[in-house]
Amino acid sequence: MAVDPREGVLEFSGFQGLRNTTTPDRFELGDLEVATDCDIDDAKRIMRRRGWHQFAAGAWSNLYADDANILGIKDSTQLRRVNIDGTSITVRSGITPGPRMSYTSNVGRVYYSNGVQHGVIDGNSSRSWGLAVPSSQGDAAVIGGSLRPGAYQYAVVYVRSDGQFSGTGIAAKVDLSNYGLSTQKGPGLADIGPGLRIQNIPASSDPDVVAIDVYVSDVNGEMLYRRGRIANTAGSFTYPDAVPSQYALETQFLAPAPIGHLVMYAFGRTFVAVGSDLYYSEGYSPELFDYRKIIRFASRITVLAPAIDGMYVGTDTGVSWHPSRNPEEWVFLGKLAYGAVEGTLSFAPADWFTPGGDGNCTLFMTTYGLVVGMNGGNMRNLTQERFLFPQQARGSVVVRKYRGFNQALVVMQGTETAAPSAS
Repeated sequence: MAVDPREGVLEFSGFQGLRNTTTPDRFELGDLEVATDCDIDDAKRIMRRRGWHQFAAGAWSNLYADDANILGIKDSTQLRRVNIDGTSITVRSGITPGPRMSYTSNVGRVYYSNGVQHGVIDGNSSRSWGLAVPSSQGDAAVIGGSLRPGAYQYAVVYVRSDGQFSGTGIAAKVDLSNYGLSTQKGPGLADIGPGLRIQNIPASSDPDVVAIDVYVSDVNGEMLYRRGRIANTAGSFTYPDAVPSQYALETQFLAPAPIGHLVMYAFGRTFVAVGSDLYYSEGYSPELFDYRKIIRFASRITVLAPAIDGMYVGTDTGVSWHPSRNPEEWVFLGKLAYGAVEGTLSFAPADWFTPGGDGNCTLFMTTYGLVVGMNGGNMRNLTQERFLFPQQARGSVVVRKYRGFNQALVVMQGTETAAPSAS
């Protein structure tokens, strides 16, 4: 600050940014009450904010981008992939207007859900997120064969064109104990005993399903093994003779992803929030879920923020840290006693905020400002000491390196209420 003795002019060479945690009459030099269309760099100098240009025409919402994809909802009902020249193609129509779409990606595939519909974008098309479980295992009929008399279990599993398997329910049972081997023998004739035909096998309505695998146990056995594959619409499978198999049934009691309002891929799993309940897929099987595995929170889940060694979970009322990459080992460690804002999760290099930081850190809005979450459960609120944001139900955050300094762009949406507190 310099004083011109002739004009009495004060010169400010450094600006601290907006402040609303105290009244303007208590401001320090460099505090701003209003700042419109300007940026403050790391040297605390003000510069005019650059303008913008239209990238893609039309009414867009629910935007998402990663290294390989740009997606969004156009005209309220069309889920579209946007090309780098601003043109776009529809990957799914008939999206329900209104609910916010949540996205997450893994090896080029994008998983999406809005609480009403969900799916997977693979290339330029959308498909189901997992396969529906067969409605029944079919009906058993006894035929001639050479199976050993006794009890058998059987089950059917759908197979998609890309090799994905469906889950299946409780295996059906059939007792062949009363069908002993015949004593009739003759030249070229084998002993005659029971065989099994499974009929009325329900076909899948999913257009991507190309086959059905049939699993049958050994006599009086508990484990089921794949004994053959039939076309999706074949309807029946004949098993007269024992067929050895090394492929055990691994998807029993598993199901496709639940339809949730928030999704995240981390640690080789997909996580799906449904209200205050959190489901997670089997390890490295992002389309197979065991609905018995569920983590319940006290209020609606709004943020799923993975770090290297655990995950932050934000709800309407608080933020918790869950150490471990395995959700079956999670414990609850409370971090913040105020809520997180849905849709505001972003990632940035950890060394932008902590010298020597490893990997990425997470950033998201809370009702008391923008917070950063580091590995190990270390959190810091970046804004609450100077600026308290008006509370709104959802929003978006983008973190970037801009004109040589780090910048977080925050856009909020919904009915606005006053900041939690201000002097």
